[in-house]
Amino acid sequence: MLQESSEMPIEKIPTREEVIQIFEQYVTDYRIVYEQFDQYGPVLLYIEVSGDKPGETVQYQYMRKGNFSGQPERSATTMHIVYYKDGVPMGGYNIACYIDETGQWEEQNKPL
Repeated sequence: MLQESSEMPIEKIPTREEVIQIFEQYVTDYRIVYEQFDQYGPVLLYIEVSGDKPGETVQYQYMRKGNFSGQPERSATTMHIVYYKDGVPMGGYNIACYIDETGQWEEQNKPL
């Protein structure tokens, strides 16, 4: 169990399928490189695509808000794009933030 609290979260948590649908608005030919779940749904979900040049990759990351063991506490459920060159992160930005009250994603374009 990853969630520190044993209580069921009040807010709606996006399902794996909902997260994948958002990713597919940006890319379609991807590979899932990391998934972490607790009893409520996805905590982390990373997909990756090849970049334009050799050694470049682009990673799309879903991160659920909360306090999970071994990780910093996150105050919002978000999606990010991170650019890598030869495995080293070279920059990125937030692409969306999940709004608990509406159950909708709000698009963003903020540097990380």
